[in-house]
Amino acid sequence: GDPLGFVANAGSGGAYFPGFALSEMISCFIFAVFFYKRRITWLRVFFAWILNLAIVTLGMNSLWLMLMYGMDAGAVFATMRVVSNLAQSPLHIILLYFVLRKIEDLRRA
Repeated sequence: GDPLGFVANAGSGGAYFPGFALSEMISCFIFAVFFYKRRITWLRVFFAWILNLAIVTLGMNSLWLMLMYGMDAGAVFATMRVVSNLAQSPLHIILLYFVLRKIEDLRRA
């Protein structure tokens, strides 16, 4: 979807960087390992979110920003991203749990 989105929005000023597509693939893999054909639990949601946050959001995506904008600017982005994501994580975990549980209930019905 990333390459197609870039082509569809050509001229909007943004550059295509394949690292973010790789990040999305890894993120989907992490969530699939934790949730595919498995019961949804608070512990599973918590660890899936934290692992995705550490590896993809704060790790890989921060690295891509450093490569794109230079190490100094990337370090500033990375610092802001850590604070922002840690503050938002409890809400994201709660929402993810309830949405996945509802999907699980609908699937059983």
